[in-house]
Amino acid sequence: MNEPEVLEQIPLPLETIRQGYNELGHHTHVVLRTQLGDSARLNAAKRECLRFIGIVEQHANVLSQNELLTIQTSIYEMLDALDVTLFICQQTLQTTTHLSSPTQLTRVDEEDRG
Repeated sequence: MNEPEVLEQIPLPLETIRQGYNELGHHTHVVLRTQLGDSARLNAAKRECLRFIGIVEQHANVLSQNELLTIQTSIYEMLDALDVTLFICQQTLQTTTHLSSPTQLTRVDEEDRG
């Protein structure tokens, strides 16, 4: 009789890592595009990246060297993008704070001009 076809099974942690990586990339992309000026959300996204890289390193044995390197490099690029965005937020906040602080204006009367 015909033997049932044996399907190659992918270990659950590998598929979970791949799915988590895709979701993290999408989430980070959305945060970078929509949360400009919201340092709390940007920092939360950074924490998620760092948490995920820890999970990946715990299960590195189920990944090929190439896949591990790709995931690590991509997550570090996400972290760099979040850091740059946070820096821009802080600079914008400082500039806005500086511009909105009261400044002393000097009135010049027409008598003083002539």
